[in-house]
Amino acid sequence: MVRTSKAAQTSQSKAIEKPTEEFIYTELYNTICERQLLPKTKLGEAMLAEHYGVSRTIIRQVLQRLAGDRLVKLEPNRGAFVAHLTLKEAQQIYEAWRLVEAAIIREVVKTITPEQIASLRKLITAERKACDAEDYPLLTRLSMQFHTQLATYVVINSLVVSSKS
Repeated sequence: MVRTSKAAQTSQSKAIEKPTEEFIYTELYNTICERQLLPKTKLGEAMLAEHYGVSRTIIRQVLQRLAGDRLVKLEPNRGAFVAHLTLKEAQQIYEAWRLVEAAIIREVVKTITPEQIASLRKLITAERKACDAEDYPLLTRLSMQFHTQLATYVVINSLVVSSKS
């Protein structure tokens, strides 16, 4: 069963509104990325619809979006399953990530501020603690946050430099 965060449960209990498609999509996306739902786990439409208190149509739309993100595999007459990577796919993703990350690093070192470095160091420290505690969902979330923050610095810093020109 999909676990709903305490914040989500609190916000849902305050307003007895049904969760939106976007809310369900985001929650399932994060749950899969944080490996709280493991590869090949069946994602039953009826179970998800009941869990979220929405129609199966909304769940189908969410599953289609997740399939578009390649996080879910839709199998005819079988249903939806959390996607799993082959070794070759994992190697291709890792190689692409290395190329993108190298380009980001080349740009960010030109303009990174001491405050930005301190922020990244805090994330690295938190990642190490999560790794030591074997808290892999937290480690995944922090890793994604680190890489997103790094890319954000490239954009922010390039805007600051161009505005000074």
